[in-house]
Amino acid sequence: MVLCGDGELVICSTANERLDASYYSQSQNELEANAALIVRAVNSHAALVAALESVNAYWDQYNESDNPDLGKEIRTALALAKGGTT
Repeated sequence: MVLCGDGELVICSTANERLDASYYSQSQNELEANAALIVRAVNSHAALVAALESVNAYWDQYNESDNPDLGKEIRTALALAKGGTT
């Protein structure tokens, strides 16, 4: 989990309650860039999932026979984005 506010950056590991050694070797700029990336990913998640669902529906209807592997990649990405597994 990454929390940003008031110039403070807190990173917590829910997996094992320890921070990886690579965390300590990152500069403040790297930490802030990583936090910004995570915030952008979270903020855009719903829109990206909705867009990919539309692509999937179109693909299933019109293009599945052209490239079935791409359809599988789309469905795999959607499952992962929704918290499932492949």
